[in-house]
Amino acid sequence: MFSLEVKDRPAIIAPPPLLALACIAAGFVAARLKPLPFFPGPASIRVAIAVVLFLVPVAIVFVARRELVKHKEHPNPYKPTSAIVTSGIYRLSRNPIYIAFLIFVLATAIAANNAWLLLSIVVLLVLLQFGVVRAEERYLSGKFGVEYDAYRRTVRRWL
Repeated sequence: MFSLEVKDRPAIIAPPPLLALACIAAGFVAARLKPLPFFPGPASIRVAIAVVLFLVPVAIVFVARRELVKHKEHPNPYKPTSAIVTSGIYRLSRNPIYIAFLIFVLATAIAANNAWLLLSIVVLLVLLQFGVVRAEERYLSGKFGVEYDAYRRTVRRWL
């Protein structure tokens, strides 16, 4: 028998961390085929900038995850959502963890001096926007209706 069970989760294309890792991998593969450095300065400056940038997504994910846990929610998009989190960092962005992924790829690009990784940020943004965020927004709008729609009108998707 076929089951037409409707799952209580958004129909995203893939786990967002996997999308970020795939874009990073693609950037490294492209660089292996044709190196494309972009940072002309000394390696020490590049590495210092990258280290600082690596700390930013760690802090964002920590703060965002703490806020989700406080509301008994989970960042895994494959788990049902029982509440809309609108406090803490979620007052500034509806997708802070995805912003952290983009910054992580930027930090990786700078650390590796790899322009292909800079291009992969654009690819990741498109994948997140059309393969994850829009599906999540449809799911949340369908599940929470006007409550989510009001949140969506008052808080930016990205920054």
